[in-house]
Amino acid sequence: MQAIDLGLVPGEDIAAFWHRVAAACADWLAGQGASPRDAV
Repeated sequence: MQAIDLGLVPGEDIAAFWHRVAAACADWLAGQGASPRDAV
């Protein structure tokens, strides 16, 4: 199993955090050769 280190950004609001989480997950999936739809 692999872990994604998202860290916390000072002053970041909840919406921005989840947007960053989604982008990190999409990048990870692309690196694995999977499409974002595979995450659902």
